[in-house]
Amino acid sequence: MTYEEFLAEESVVAQKSFPEKVAYYTNILDKEVAHTKLRAAALFHYARLYYRNGDLAKCRSIMEPFLLTYQTYDYCPEILSCFNVLGAVSHDEEDFNLARYYYNIAIRFAKEHESVDRLALEYSNISISYIAEKDYDTAIHYILLAEKYLKESFTTIGEYVYMNMALAYEKRNDLQAALKALDTCIEKYHGMELVRDDILSVGVTLYYKLGDRKQYEAYKKEILDRLEEMYGSQAIDCCESLLYCCMDDEEYVLVDEILDWLDRYLLVHASELKLKLRVEEYKYQYAKKLGNTTAMLEALQRKDSVYSEVLVASEERRTKEISTQIRINEQLKKAVDSADRANRVKTQFLAHMSHDIRTPINGVMGMLDMIEGTRDPERVSECLGKIRVSTEHLLSLLNDVLDMSKLESDAVVIEHKPFRLDEICQQVDHLIHFQALDSGITIYEQRQGVSHFDLIGSSVHLKQILVNLLSNAVKFTAAGGSIYITLEELEATDKVIPYRFTIRDTGCGMSEDFIKEKLFEPFRQGIAAERTKYAGTGLGMAIVKNLVNKMHGSIEVESEEGVGTTFRVILPFELNQHPDSKEESEKKIEKVDIQGKRILVVEDNDLNMEIVEYLLEEAGVNVFKADNGQLALDMFKESVQGFYDAILMDLMMPIMDGLTATREIRKLERRDAKTVPIIAMTANAFQEDVQKSLEAGMNHHLSKPLRKELLLQTLAQYTI
Repeated sequence: MTYEEFLAEESVVAQKSFPEKVAYYTNILDKEVAHTKLRAAALFHYARLYYRNGDLAKCRSIMEPFLLTYQTYDYCPEILSCFNVLGAVSHDEEDFNLARYYYNIAIRFAKEHESVDRLALEYSNISISYIAEKDYDTAIHYILLAEKYLKESFTTIGEYVYMNMALAYEKRNDLQAALKALDTCIEKYHGMELVRDDILSVGVTLYYKLGDRKQYEAYKKEILDRLEEMYGSQAIDCCESLLYCCMDDEEYVLVDEILDWLDRYLLVHASELKLKLRVEEYKYQYAKKLGNTTAMLEALQRKDSVYSEVLVASEERRTKEISTQIRINEQLKKAVDSADRANRVKTQFLAHMSHDIRTPINGVMGMLDMIEGTRDPERVSECLGKIRVSTEHLLSLLNDVLDMSKLESDAVVIEHKPFRLDEICQQVDHLIHFQALDSGITIYEQRQGVSHFDLIGSSVHLKQILVNLLSNAVKFTAAGGSIYITLEELEATDKVIPYRFTIRDTGCGMSEDFIKEKLFEPFRQGIAAERTKYAGTGLGMAIVKNLVNKMHGSIEVESEEGVGTTFRVILPFELNQHPDSKEESEKKIEKVDIQGKRILVVEDNDLNMEIVEYLLEEAGVNVFKADNGQLALDMFKESVQGFYDAILMDLMMPIMDGLTATREIRKLERRDAKTVPIIAMTANAFQEDVQKSLEAGMNHHLSKPLRKELLLQTLAQYTI
């Protein structure tokens, strides 16, 4: 369920019974464990459910864990509402300072996130806490402050503001101002609809004081009719207001009925000790009114007994709050320490990156200067080769940083596709072989008990893990050293086969402390003396560790300085019991000849367009150009049937992006719209980008920077 879907269902959920609501919210909270907007909204509605049912302790218990982590949640208005609930609970427990503390957190959050539409409600809530403390002047100050924000607030807030304004003025005995505010609430904001029960508690006292018997009797009757339907706090407020009016009016039968109702309420909500104190105070005042000394003494004795309970409960709650605050402080300290460590590591990382990026860039610029100053073809060819090496390294640095970013944000998609294990091993061998040869390193390979090669899983990430480990082995092994690669098939379970990949080198090795504390952390590199000319980002092992975890595998490392290092990676893969033969489209075309083919190139970057145009025209291709998806769509519509042999489509473009353009082309009512090969040609290189391209109707995905051979090979695959 999404946050938006949750909000849309609330009106339906509101009609359910209490147990059904409890089941609904707990089900969501059990499933939604991340700190998302959906979880915050569900917590608020779940806690409010118990608050309205008069169970303050349960409401508080739901909210207290949220207090520890609220700053890590995605922002939504319900976070403010959570603090409203906590403020209301504290208010009902007569801890008004704590109530204001929670309301002020909501105000700060509202200002930080520019939610000025919430400020009127928060200031209005603060005013209520001062009314409860009989500080009516301060209460009116805050309620007038709330009134200033009504224009920016959502419409219904005006009902609460003017209802509370009426209450504050009534308590200060400024009855005309109170009446004006109450009339505004009812007439302008239709207050009787949303805050009906609150208005009844204010209005019954106000009209009694004004001597308006007709309105007073109407409000009194409505309170008595609705008492059993009201939420706990509103029912109690109405009882208190009506109780004092009835005592003054000598309606003793009704006073007895109200006190009986409060006693029944307390039987169900025995933990509300401060309400017990208030009820005993009512009974004392009632006995005093009747001149019943015995009843007065009994009420005082019960009040003293309850007061002792209140003191014990208050001390327990205060101890719990202190413990909670200690936990919060400890968590904040850990977060600060973690942030400090991360900042130090990232500062070191940036220093290394500055060196590692500037080094190949300096090489590129230097080689360009040398090319400009020489006419020797051999020298120019040598410089171009070094430029290619430098740019390949820059691309490797970029890929590592982006991969780590995706892993840390949990955005990596692990594939579940058929592949051949022997083919992946062969591809990795080809990639590493030349590195090892150039470094004077010998590679030895063996397989033990491997009988299954058709598997299902993420071949892309398996390849990435192996290349990272082997590249490190080559990097940190001196000329004349050796690398040993062993592949073992372990015992299968439930159609899942675990494979162990062991990579042992005779390189420089690592210290035990480095392995324990730094090896798998992002942005960590060995000591400066171990760094080769192109040492990389220090992200390779962190990427390996994260990928192994995501693939439900394990990784172990043994190392001794000056002797070498051994990595053992175990990864489970599903057995592909029905391997299909490769489709014709996947077979390699040995001879690439695409002369005369008409290719529509859709690219908004002039330099990229120039490069693609050069590569294609050199291969004898007729190039047609469009700088956005809309123009490409129009050109395809205007072309004759089958005119274009293929389309090379960039993804991120103005006016219309490549994915949209592809979908629109595929929807056209002409035969070639469904069959023309459309190949993504984009800097969006992640697996999810490939998936989006295929889902939009593209046939293939090429990532920038483009490789000439791969570009021509792909076009040949779809056009010959």
